[in-house]
Amino acid sequence: MLVRGLLVVMSLLACKGEPKRSYCEALCDWAVGCAEADRDIDADAELAACLDATRASDPSCAKAEEGTIDPASAKLLSPCVTAIDDKAAAGECEPFTGTAQQVLTGTVPAACVTQAQDAVQTFEVAQSSTVESGAELCQRFADTICQRAEECILGDFGGEIPTAVTDQLGTPFDRCVEALAPVFTNDCISNDLYKAEQNVTDVNTARQAARDCLVDFAEVPCGDLLDQGSLPPQCAASQSSPDDLAAIGSAVVQIGLDYAEYAQ
Repeated sequence: MLVRGLLVVMSLLACKGEPKRSYCEALCDWAVGCAEADRDIDADAELAACLDATRASDPSCAKAEEGTIDPASAKLLSPCVTAIDDKAAAGECEPFTGTAQQVLTGTVPAACVTQAQDAVQTFEVAQSSTVESGAELCQRFADTICQRAEECILGDFGGEIPTAVTDQLGTPFDRCVEALAPVFTNDCISNDLYKAEQNVTDVNTARQAARDCLVDFAEVPCGDLLDQGSLPPQCAASQSSPDDLAAIGSAVVQIGLDYAEYAQ
């Protein structure tokens, strides 16, 4: 019995080859890399979640990573992984962070058709596990406005706000985030204003406008933001009504006034 057991173990070891980069690893590196280029994320946590989800979708990934994939499958896997890595290296992120149309019509490289029908399903799992949720976008929208407001206020103070001022008012960013919560962020999250699209015929205009609004927000003139509460034109459709946009602007203007009193 001992000899037979040893033979079984030796046979298994003999069949085990070198671990290979799996379809799941390639997809998740691509997806997370795109997400990281698009916004601030916890890349390690995002990658772990993506790998868990895609590995559950495609058991063959584990075989590749363990080195137990059969030679024929390994040969078919290699060009697929290379094609994905090439797209990632070229910064082709449309299937993950592009427009709603680009994301919803995005698919695997042609070289991955060898991975059978599971390939498309696993690709969609990678998309869904790394997409920015509506709640995340709501918070990012508020945070981005507040980051710009803080930069502008810091400029009024010559780059450094006295401790006596922050002791009394807090930082401009924190004060702004707190001010936007009741006039925007809370309702945005609870109403799922920026819900991610599920099909190409039902584009969430507010979500797409919010994403467009944030692209170059760091370039918004301080006078427009702090003095007028004016957001760029592409931000207009990010809200349910013009009144909502005006409420955001008014809140930011008030933040600026709170600190302007001490900057004189």
